[in-house]
Amino acid sequence: MRYLAAFVVTFAWGLWFGGMVALVLFVQVLFAGNGPVALDAAPMLFVAFGRVQILLAGFALLGAFVWWLLTRRRAVMTLFVLFAISGGLAAASMTRITVPMERLRAQGQRESAEFKQLHRWSTRLYMGEMILLLAVGALMPRAIRGGVEIVPNTAAA
Repeated sequence: MRYLAAFVVTFAWGLWFGGMVALVLFVQVLFAGNGPVALDAAPMLFVAFGRVQILLAGFALLGAFVWWLLTRRRAVMTLFVLFAISGGLAAASMTRITVPMERLRAQGQRESAEFKQLHRWSTRLYMGEMILLLAVGALMPRAIRGGVEIVPNTAAA
């Protein structure tokens, strides 16, 4: 059961972090290649992934909690906390930034000071979330390896 929980956490993290990185790269390429299309397409991509990442955060949190219940390892609890913070950032970004940005975009106010400020906050939260998820990736091997001890070979002559 512990391996299943670790798998769920690893899979959810991989989709979440990988999706974020891919989204940023794809949107940058889209703007470089066709700015007018990007102005309409990028918001749709961010809204769609915003919903997906909330779902992935839920799976990661649930998996990490079950994994912690089964192992009681500090590294797994650290993963849970980092997922909780990242999920909170994702939820805050979606509700407090994306929704108002979409409202302003629909009203044709892309160039307004309010839209630009929301965009700056969106970028900051997104980057913070990516850094936290990168930290999760760095901690993941320790959490998985956790209970295995390497005993040195003292019989070597």
